[in-house]
Amino acid sequence: MFYYLHTFWVLWSPLWVFRYVTVRAVLGAGTAFLICVVFGEDMIRFLKKLKFGQYERKEEAPPLYALHASKEGTPTMGGLLILASVAVSALLWADASNTLLIIALATMLAMGGVGFWDDWLK
Repeated sequence: MFYYLHTFWVLWSPLWVFRYVTVRAVLGAGTAFLICVVFGEDMIRFLKKLKFGQYERKEEAPPLYALHASKEGTPTMGGLLILASVAVSALLWADASNTLLIIALATMLAMGGVGFWDDWLK
């Protein structure tokens, strides 16, 4: 979406910078990071409220349970926030008509769906 701002460079010449992939990559990474920082705490709170957590089974491996007991109840599915932030950032800063972008986003979301399904089954 912001990629198309470069077409208005006639009105204000600094808008030409949005044509460069490196500038948009850095701004996209920064946007994804800010989305994670802003919404991360709320997402963790929401996942804890829904009780999406990894619970250790102490009868299977007692020594391992002793090491991991402090992590019990840590919410899973945090990858949802990462996937959403990367997808939103990519759609904001990349050329949305690029076929390779669509393929990469679809693949990322498909693999994220596999991870979601795995966490859901646990």
